[in-house]
Amino acid sequence: MSEGAVHNFKLPKTVKGGLCMGSSQGWLIVIKGSERDPKVFLYNPFSGSQYRLPSFTTIPSFLETESSSRDPICRLTSSIHKIVLSSPKLDECIVAATFLDCPVLAFCQPGDREWSVFEELNEQPRDFLEIEFCQDTLYAVEVEGDFATYTVELTNRKLILKIIPGSRFPINNLPEEVVDESDTVIMKDVTQTFHLVESDGEILIVQSSVDFLITGIGEEGEDEVQEEEEKKKRKRKRKRKKRKRK
Repeated sequence: MSEGAVHNFKLPKTVKGGLCMGSSQGWLIVIKGSERDPKVFLYNPFSGSQYRLPSFTTIPSFLETESSSRDPICRLTSSIHKIVLSSPKLDECIVAATFLDCPVLAFCQPGDREWSVFEELNEQPRDFLEIEFCQDTLYAVEVEGDFATYTVELTNRKLILKIIPGSRFPINNLPEEVVDESDTVIMKDVTQTFHLVESDGEILIVQSSVDFLITGIGEEGEDEVQEEEEKKKRKRKRKRKKRKRK
């Protein structure tokens, strides 16, 4: 990328037609198949190496998720939040995954037939907002809770898991609405998200803010925008209540 070069790769049949869900440690994470039988692949575009991970159907709560999308690819990937690798070398790698519609933190190693789920006795399901590896330790941002450290037993090794409470993250700015003479509405810092980034052996917390620009709307348009935001809030509340009941 620094040289401005563009490379074209011919994808193998196993991953061709799939959807790339991101990359980690030089590997592309490709999802294909159906909503009830998703296939997860790691693909290295430079070496051509590929590896299939266990199906998400080995995670019981994954089968309980539902998507309202009509697109089969969106239904397949809408519940997957993030997948990260601990190392570019698969023989010593741990794979971790989080999901949007089910509060699960799952692990596997190349060669495993199923995913292992992080669980604690007598505890409610936990929502994880972000995950990232740093020096063989997995850092996970949880919606609620407190700082904690756990040792997770995997197939043939142990993993250190450190929990970071998202409630401790500072929010620099509250949402602000600015309207100019041309009826342009600028919604500043409407959404603020946090990302974990590994840099030179350290884990960093990076905050990103998104502004909304709405043009050519009058009072009726503003009411529609506000009504849509209220619908989204009610939908999120229903999901939280549903999880608590479980």
